[in-house]
Amino acid sequence: MKDAIKKALSLISAAAVAASVSGCADGNDTASADDILIDEIIDETVETIIIDEPPEEITKATEEIFEETTAVSEESETVTEAAEESERSCGTVLRIASYNDELQNVFELLYGEKNLPDGISFEYEVYPNYSGEYVDMLNNSLANDVEPIDIFLVEPDYILPFINSDITLPLYEAGITGSDTADMFPYTVSTGTSYDGILKAVSWQTEPGVFVYRRDIAMEIFGNDDPEYIHELISSDWEGTASALAEKGYYMVSSANETYRLYGQNRTSPWTDGGSIFVDSSCRLWAEDMRRDIQNGYSPNYYMWTDQWISEQSSDGNTFGFCLASWYSEQLIPMWSDSEAYGKFGVCLPPKPYYWGGAYLCISSRTDNLDLCGEVIKKLTCDSENMMRFTEEMRDCCNSRSALKRFTESGLGYSEFYGQDTFEMYLSAAEAVEVSNVTTYDTALDDYYMEAMQDYFKGICTYEEAENYFYEKASEAL
Repeated sequence: MKDAIKKALSLISAAAVAASVSGCADGNDTASADDILIDEIIDETVETIIIDEPPEEITKATEEIFEETTAVSEESETVTEAAEESERSCGTVLRIASYNDELQNVFELLYGEKNLPDGISFEYEVYPNYSGEYVDMLNNSLANDVEPIDIFLVEPDYILPFINSDITLPLYEAGITGSDTADMFPYTVSTGTSYDGILKAVSWQTEPGVFVYRRDIAMEIFGNDDPEYIHELISSDWEGTASALAEKGYYMVSSANETYRLYGQNRTSPWTDGGSIFVDSSCRLWAEDMRRDIQNGYSPNYYMWTDQWISEQSSDGNTFGFCLASWYSEQLIPMWSDSEAYGKFGVCLPPKPYYWGGAYLCISSRTDNLDLCGEVIKKLTCDSENMMRFTEEMRDCCNSRSALKRFTESGLGYSEFYGQDTFEMYLSAAEAVEVSNVTTYDTALDDYYMEAMQDYFKGICTYEEAENYFYEKASEAL
């Protein structure tokens, strides 16, 4: 660059000298003539350099200066970026944080500590999240000067604050692009995408909602236990179906809150715009429908996770159906049942699509293992063969449409407990789920609304009174 500058200056000087010599040949020796001559030299030089087209040598030198300056600038930026990349990929410990050991099992199955690069050790840290301890730990660790967490797990209930802040990295920085996630179920990609459209979290699983029902009760009351028939029955005439069951002493469902996702996840507007709170028509419809069901004896309205609610999910219970998710129907119902329950349950699509559960991987912006994080997450979420392996080993729904389709087509989705290919149902259910109108306050506001409606269900207060109570509680969340 210095050589180019010197070359340009010498050319400019030479042009000035040439103009000076030319001027001297035509001039005289008087002082006034000298002054005029100097002015002419200056004018001619300026005209040559600025007004007229510059000599080719000057143009070329100027271009060389620009090119070398640009090259140095780009080289400087490249060096800076390389230094930043080096800082984010120089760690010796891969640290993963979670609220249980599920991710550790998935990591060992699909990647394995033995496959880590030489010189890299592995630490898996588990923090309970019964009262928000895990989230508090993440907020503290990710924002403060402590040993950096590389990868951490979040649930849909509290994913938004993390993916909409600078404490998580865009996944494209780790080499994860749209082609890597194209085979995932769209709703999971939406869940992991920030408000400004940047993908910052992905999952290895999908947990679509399904309707689990008693085949023996279906045959007794309706004379048909086919999944497609039951889906059509509960979708087109929920109240009529519930009434027919009640006449024979059966409940339609055992909990009002269990059905909330059918309505709440299909809302037409968000809970809030950040200031005001809006109760969507879908939520009001849920309250009206459940009050009717409870008042008419279609549901005992047990609280979820109580012994009463769980006991109804057996072949000895009096409840016809349950609004659950694939992880629950595939793992918990069979686990809690005895051998006599085999063949007494079935799985069909719910009246409206929804999901329940899921876990998403994020990369901390303070990671010092960026390249490794990208490699691990790709293996755990984007590798179709690994997704197939996960579904076979864990009997859980993977987040790969092609892998889940191959799983069902190969006959591996058949369940002896249900007497059908349950994964065929999960595949269809997951394809139908859409995520929209979500806010960071949804979990709290959903809980407040369900809580507020309980006295309305019992006939203790009017809907307006219950909704006013909700507004009072909801104002605490904003």
